[in-house]
Amino acid sequence: MIILFSTISVLISVILNVFAQVLLKKSVNGIALDYTLLGLFSFLFKLGGVFSFWLGILLLFFALGTWLIALKNLPLSIVYPFTAISIIFVALASSRHLEETINPVGILGLVLIISGVLVLFTSFYGKL
Repeated sequence: MIILFSTISVLISVILNVFAQVLLKKSVNGIALDYTLLGLFSFLFKLGGVFSFWLGILLLFFALGTWLIALKNLPLSIVYPFTAISIIFVALASSRHLEETINPVGILGLVLIISGVLVLFTSFYGKL
């Protein structure tokens, strides 16, 4: 039961992280950045007034909480590779919601990540 709960915690952490990354990217896209010290402070000050930025930070906080639950109960060598799943979903979400493109080499990379996660998943959960 603990392993199931911890596995669900990992997946929730991944999902929250994906939403957070998309929100943070949307937040910074709308603010100009002048690459000077004053420009950096101005950028950060403006970012502080963006709702999606704070929502993204909040989601990261909850993602960390669920991640820590998983780390408590599962081996790090099994849990950490699951973060690669977030790479897949961030790529898909950014393609859909941020109008970014995934080129054929990127698709191949995503397929390799999926393959690697499946191998690790079956090697650990197949023994239970």
